[in-house]
Amino acid sequence: MKTVKTAILAIAWLLAAGPLLLLGAGRLAGFEALIVQSGSMGPGIPAGSLAVADMRCGYSSIEKGDIIIFQAGEERVMHRAYAVTEKGIETKGDANEVTDGI
Repeated sequence: MKTVKTAILAIAWLLAAGPLLLLGAGRLAGFEALIVQSGSMGPGIPAGSLAVADMRCGYSSIEKGDIIIFQAGEERVMHRAYAVTEKGIETKGDANEVTDGI
C-alpha cells in the first residue's frame, strides 16, 4: 500500500511541477513561452494561445512565411514574415488586411 501512495504522490508532483520545470528548462535552452494577446494571427493562433518561441533564431535565418516575434516599441508582436527584402522584413498578422510595413 505504501508503494501505491508513493507512486500517486510522485505522479501528482510531476503533474503539478512538471510544466514549470519544462518551461524553466526551455528558457535555459533558449525557448520562451508567451501568451498571445490579440487576434491578429487568428483563426490559426487565437488570442489566449500559448506560443513557445525559439529566441535563438537569427535575423538572417528568417524567411517569407515564418511566424516571428519582434519588439515594437514596448510590445512584443507575433506576425508572419510577409516579405524579406534588403530593406528589412515586412510583417503582417494573418487576420489583418494590411501589412505592418518595414
